[in-house]
Amino acid sequence: GDEVLHLPTIVEACVASPQAAAASANQIRKYLSKDYSAQPSTQYNAIMLIRILADNPGQSFTKNMDKPFVQTVKEMLRTGKDPSVQQLLRETLYSLDSQKAYDTNMALLFTMWRRESSMMSPRSYGPRTLNAPSWDPNQAPLPPSQHPSESYSRNNSHRRERGLPPATELAARIEEARTSAKILDQRVDIVDKSEIMGDELVKEFADRCQAAQRSIQGYINADNPPADDDTLQTLIETNDKLSHSQSKYQHKILQGRRHLGVSSVTPSPPV
Repeated sequence: GDEVLHLPTIVEACVASPQAAAASANQIRKYLSKDYSAQPSTQYNAIMLIRILADNPGQSFTKNMDKPFVQTVKEMLRTGKDPSVQQLLRETLYSLDSQKAYDTNMALLFTMWRRESSMMSPRSYGPRTLNAPSWDPNQAPLPPSQHPSESYSRNNSHRRERGLPPATELAARIEEARTSAKILDQRVDIVDKSEIMGDELVKEFADRCQAAQRSIQGYINADNPPADDDTLQTLIETNDKLSHSQSKYQHKILQGRRHLGVSSVTPSPPV
């Protein structure tokens, strides 16, 4: 579950060495197998790495998406139990198919995904920009029987509560928020200031963090029931991580704007 903590090192190694890219793909395939189904955070982070490594180093990584890799992803699509992991996997495949159809290394993956997704509701896989529901402090919570098990998604944006979700869902949301914050933090370090404003992956995770923070702050202020002391501390720490990552992102955006402003200014013609 610590893969994202070492994201710059992983990316640098994969860029520098095709062997490292192959090893990463092989390890990711193992993480996506049934052997790790009881470790959803590990699988969630592995899917995040697919998105990042498919972008950089790109084809030296994607060329390792062979039949065993695709078969593992297919089995996960069909048998995975964790809703957060399933949602992210579907969004990731949708995104890769939409944005990287030119990469023939992923032809097997795309063929499998198009066949599998044709049997799904389009609402089950995106696209999704914000992955947390908004929170209305003036609206009463839904009865427990109406609480869906979905993670942050546009599909459950109708759900606004002053209380806390079930413990398992709350834990999943906190984990997803922390992971998104880590990845945004690491991705901001990797992307050059001259490219930060056009980096769609950075923008996506900035949106994820912003949306997640709205929910986390709602849970901090929940009073029906309120969070216990340990949970409240975890929520506050998670909120701090989200704030730090977003602040770092905004500073990098400012650097990018200043850089582009300096490099793109041309003298005005004399009047």
